[in-house]
Amino acid sequence: YWDEGRLELAFENFLYVAELGDVRSQGNVAIFYEGGLGVKRDFNKAIFWYKKAHENGSPVALHNLADMYKKNGDYKKAIYWYKESIKTGDDDSLLEMGKMYYYGRGVEKNMRSAKEYFNKIIHSEKITPILIDRAKEYLEEMKES
Repeated sequence: YWDEGRLELAFENFLYVAELGDVRSQGNVAIFYEGGLGVKRDFNKAIFWYKKAHENGSPVALHNLADMYKKNGDYKKAIYWYKESIKTGDDDSLLEMGKMYYYGRGVEKNMRSAKEYFNKIIHSEKITPILIDRAKEYLEEMKES
C-alpha cells in the first residue's frame, strides 16, 4: 500500500505487524505518527513506538527519536537521546552532537566539544563517507573562524 500512496492502509498494516512485535514495523509506525502520514500526527505515540522499536533492537530508533525532538526545537531532549543512541553504537549521532555544540543548541556553544565529536566521526569505522566529509567541513570552518 505504501508504494501506491495509500498511506492509511499502509499505516494500518504496519500497526498490525508492529503490535505483533516486528521491530521494523514499530519504527515505521513511529515515523507515520511523527509525520502524520495516513494517521493524525501524534508525537506521544511516535515516542512510544520509537522506544518500543529500540527495546526490540532497532539500531536507529533512538537517533530518529532524537531527530524528532530536534526538529521540534526541544534540543535538551534531542541531546539526551543522541547521547543514548551513541551509547548503543550509533555513530551517526556523533555528527548531530557535534552540531549541537557547534551551534549552541540545547547546550552552551563549545567549539572544543564540537571538535571532539567531529574528530570521533573521522576515526569511526562505522560512518559513511558522506558523514565523514560533513564532519571535515565543520572542522575546516572551525579552523577558518
